[in-house]
Amino acid sequence: MSTISTEFVLSLALVGIFAGAVNSVVGSGGLVTFPFLVASGVPPLSANIANNLGVIPGIFVATFSYRKWYAGEGKKLFWVLLFSALGGAGGAILLITLPAASFEAMVPVLLAVATSLVIIGPFVKARTIKRTRNRVVAPIENTFVLNIWTLGASVYGGYFGAGQGVVLLGYLGVVLHGTLQRANAYKNAIVSASNTAAALIFLVTFDVYWPAVGILAVSSAIGGFLGGRYGQKIPEAVYRLIIVVVGVAATISFLATNY
Repeated sequence: MSTISTEFVLSLALVGIFAGAVNSVVGSGGLVTFPFLVASGVPPLSANIANNLGVIPGIFVATFSYRKWYAGEGKKLFWVLLFSALGGAGGAILLITLPAASFEAMVPVLLAVATSLVIIGPFVKARTIKRTRNRVVAPIENTFVLNIWTLGASVYGGYFGAGQGVVLLGYLGVVLHGTLQRANAYKNAIVSASNTAAALIFLVTFDVYWPAVGILAVSSAIGGFLGGRYGQKIPEAVYRLIIVVVGVAATISFLATNY
């Protein structure tokens, strides 16, 4: 995009605020911002990287808002964040190493997978709550399993990212003790680490589309704050419905355009 219109700035800012709120509560805000950027004329690869960089402030704010859940868990959190960073960097390296055409060909598949994850998210959450209520959990948290799953999910996050939050909540709710809020706190921390590691790779290897990054950075931070403080008062089903509609529409659009 050679010129940036006021309409684009305002629209992306609103989308960024919504995505930041969604990321703090449900995850998968990238399924809103990524299609918007592509529909606005940003090439898919540039849109994906701008999306990764732009949402970092928002997820940082969300992570900070959940800070009470990390009390006394410094050692466990250190290893989780380390594997998150390694996975995020690995996914970013895959993204910039493989031809851009390969990523563009994968976009409909990735969007479809991410949208499907959002759809099954409530069932994952219900199962997690049931396991917690019935105490069907291991007496000791398996740190090895936690770290390996975190590594894999972070590779996906570094490569694409949309839907990563649902993947994370799916296994964190099983391998971690306690409430879903604790799992959500770890989800935010993992996304923060993996996205930051991926961002560092992108910054030194790719010509970043900075206007979109700047707009998303500010707006997603606002959204992350609002979501962390007020977002849970809005029915989660509302967030999910919007994301699913956008995800399905974006998938169909990519298929119609490129195939």
